[in-house]
Formats: sequence, structure tokens, C-alpha cells
Amino acid sequence: MSVGFRLYIPQRPKTNGEFNAYVEPRGNTVAPALETAARELRLI
Repeated sequence: MSVGFRLYIPQRPKTNGEFNAYVEPRGNTVAPALETAARELRLI
């Protein structure tokens, strides 16, 4: 290498991430859509 030499470093390919999370609802009720989704995933 010499002075002024340019080094090319390619970017890493982007990948999709997978996240598992749980959001607890406030209050004493759960939105019907959330309850339905939980039942479909057999979480409740």
C-alpha cells in the first residue's frame, strides 16, 4: 500500500431481526384484538 491508497470495506448485508416481546395492558381490560391474537398463538 502507498500513501493515498483507498481501502474499500463493503457494508454488511442487512438482515431482518426477530424480536419476542410482551406488552402488558393497563387497567383491568384487554383489547379484543389482543385477546384474539393471544388465543390464536395459544398464549392463553
